[in-house]
Parts: sequence; C-alpha cells; structure tokens
Amino acid sequence: MRIAKVKKRNGSVVDFDRGRIERAIEKACVATGAGVASGFCASVADDVIRVLDQKHGEHTPGVEEIQDVVEMTLAERGLFEIAKAYVLYRREHADARMHRQEDILERIERRDIHVRKRSGERVAFDPLEINAAVADGCRGLEEPVDIDGIIHDTERSLYDGITTSEIDLAPIMAVRARIERDPVYSTLAARLLSNKLYKEVLDVRERAVKNGWRPFE
Repeated sequence: MRIAKVKKRNGSVVDFDRGRIERAIEKACVATGAGVASGFCASVADDVIRVLDQKHGEHTPGVEEIQDVVEMTLAERGLFEIAKAYVLYRREHADARMHRQEDILERIERRDIHVRKRSGERVAFDPLEINAAVADGCRGLEEPVDIDGIIHDTERSLYDGITTSEIDLAPIMAVRARIERDPVYSTLAARLLSNKLYKEVLDVRERAVKNGWRPFE
C-alpha cells in the first residue's frame, strides 16, 4: 500500500506529495555541488516511500517522520555529504518557523494581531477568547489535558488578518496533534469541533434573519 496522507505539524492531514521529498533532496544535492544522475531524487523518494509503507502501514506518518526516513535513506546509500546538507536544510526551515512563531507571539502580546470577522470587519485578537474556549471544552474531562500547551500551539499558528473560522479551527488542530498521546484529546477535539459547527449554524441563521428570513412559528 502506497502512503496517501501526511500529518502536518499542526495536526491537519493532507495528501502526500512525493514531489516535496524530491525537491528537498535536490536542494541538498545543489548545496553540496554534487552531480547526480537523472532520476536520482526520484529513486531516493521511492526508497523513502517503501520504508514508510513498511514501517507505518495504515498509520499516517508525520512530516518529521518522513524527513527522518529521508536522512536515514541518504546515509544508508553512503551519501553522507548530501545527508548532512539535508539536515542543515531541515534546521534552517525549523529556525525560520521558530522566528515566525516568536514574532506572532510577540505581536499577540502587543495586541497587534487582527481578526477578520465574517462581516469583513477587522478587530483586535483577544487571546482570552481562545483560553475560554479550550477551558470550556476541557470541563468534566477526567484525564489531565495540557491546556497551556494547546493554547500556546494555537497562538503560534495565527497570523494577522486570520478569519474567525480559522481561529475556531486552530485549537482543534492543536488538539488533534496530541490525540496519539492520549485518547482524551479525541474527546476534546470532538467538543471543540461541535462548538465550531454550532457557532457557524447560529451565524448562518443570524445572517438569514437579517436578510428577511423568518423561522417557522
């Protein structure tokens, strides 16, 4: 069975794109000045996918797991310089993500992040709303939940001009990334998703009423 899906760092699941593996390997080759035969990157990608299929089966691998296999595959082929360049490539991207996330957290503290409401209005992001939503979802759960970690990961995924719908989705993604650690996060994700859908239904109803629709008596 060929791998079909990949779990991103924020917990979302997307279609697997082998082209991303090939492009990253190609960049590592260019960085070392190594001349490689036509089809080399595709050949490495084939080996990576074969290992992932054997290792994970029905399990959906994460981005970091795939990158680990790429490193291992390059090293097993004796391509240590290219493997080293690939490690540096990963580190540079990780550093860039960290800087972006730190910038977002600083802007949140300054109240410099704005939310685009469904009406088009831009308002300042209020972190207390996410705190309250996560805390409300955790109410009554017997197992301990990393509320602070969820809120922190949620805030790191924000950006200026984010929509209210995306904000509602952000903590769900942060929780989904933790489901494999403890089943309690599956319950929390379901609760947050239910609240999101409920808010969307109310919003649709409110807009319909404003446009002249009247519910049946």
